[in-house]
Order: sequence, then C-alpha cells, then structure tokens
Amino acid sequence: MSKSNIYTNGEYLHRNPTWNSQGVDWKAEQILKMLKRHQLDSGRVADVGCGSGKMIEELGRKFSNKSMFYGFEISPDAIRMCNKIKNKNIKFYLDDFVSDKKWKGYDLVLVADVIEHIENYYEFLRNIRSRGKFKLFYIPLDISARSICMNSSFLIGRKKFGHLHHFSKITAIAALEETGYEVVDSMYAPWSCELLGRSLRMRLMSPFRRLLFMINQDLTVRLLGGYSLIVLAR
Repeated sequence: MSKSNIYTNGEYLHRNPTWNSQGVDWKAEQILKMLKRHQLDSGRVADVGCGSGKMIEELGRKFSNKSMFYGFEISPDAIRMCNKIKNKNIKFYLDDFVSDKKWKGYDLVLVADVIEHIENYYEFLRNIRSRGKFKLFYIPLDISARSICMNSSFLIGRKKFGHLHHFSKITAIAALEETGYEVVDSMYAPWSCELLGRSLRMRLMSPFRRLLFMINQDLTVRLLGGYSLIVLAR
C-alpha cells in the first residue's frame, strides 16, 4: 500500500487525532518572523498540505486583513477539521494542489511539515515551483548525531508521523537548489527548547542547548537536533 493512503483512509487521523496541531501558534510565529524580515506578510497565500488548517488560521490573524489564504489537503479527515474554521479570508479545498494546475499565481506558497511525507518529493518540489512568487518551507531536521545514536527516533518519525525522508540543513537546501529554487534566506526554529521545554529532561538540557546555539548554531543543530529549518525561496 502506498504511504500516501494513510492520509485518506483514516490511518493518520487514528495515529494523530489532532493532526499534529500542538504548538501550531508557535510555528506560525516562527514563520512570520521570516516573512516580516522580507516584508511578505500580506497577499495571496496557498498552504499546501494545510492539515487541520490551524497554521493559516494563526497567520490570518497576523497578516493584513486584505490578505487571502487558501488551504489545500488530500485528506477528507483534515478538511473536516479545516471546515470548522470560520474566517472570510480563508478558503479550504479538498484537492491535490500539485496535480491540479489551475492553482497558481500566489504571492506565497507555504509548505510546512510536508516534503518529508512525500514519496517523490523532488517531483513535488519541481511541480510547485512555478505556482507562486515566493515559497516558504518549514522542514524538520531529523538528522543529527544524537538521532543517529538513538535509532528509535527515526522509527517513531516513520510509524507515528509518516516521515519517509529525513533531512539535515545541508540536504534540505541541496534538494531545493537541485530542483531549481533560489534560496533567499533560511533560519532555524528551536522547537526542542521552546515547545518541549516542559519535561524535566528538556528543562535540564535547554540551558546547555541555548548556550551552545549562541556560540555555533550549525554545530548545535548537527550534534543535538531538535530544530526545524525555515527556508524562503524563489
């Protein structure tokens, strides 16, 4: 069975009843930092693989009220969650954004926590490149020295969250450049410190992680993991 079927046959919802909506307000804030840095916090925004819709709901609260958001999902379960959101500036579609070529002409195409789930993500990246002026990717960086030493982290990512591919900063940016993108900017999103800091283990580790991150960001991410990468591209 194709892994993509888990999003349409109810299996993914069974594993993740909230469709991984936890911390989505924090993720939206990280994304907004990048967009404001380049004055892109307005316009027509397409969210590809929008999940529960909570991401663009959060962004919709912070963007210009003249902006329009369009969420796309292949999962009927996810769209049912999306349809509970009432905002005249947000529309949701049960449609394959990639296959249906009528979806184009956006100021920004948002691809958050998506490419790691797609079997042929190179084809996906090539197909969406022309659909918007700017593209913003939020990519979990699963590969680190720590994760390699703890093989179970890769299995959890595959079985629970459906991660078929695992990235480091180098491989994520290389994939974008090899599929024709011009990388404009990138930044780390420190979810391990700011989202998981409530557990005792994370509270003990966070000061050391933050200090090392201040000294050398790339080294910290490669050694300890616990970060995602936000990439703005053309």
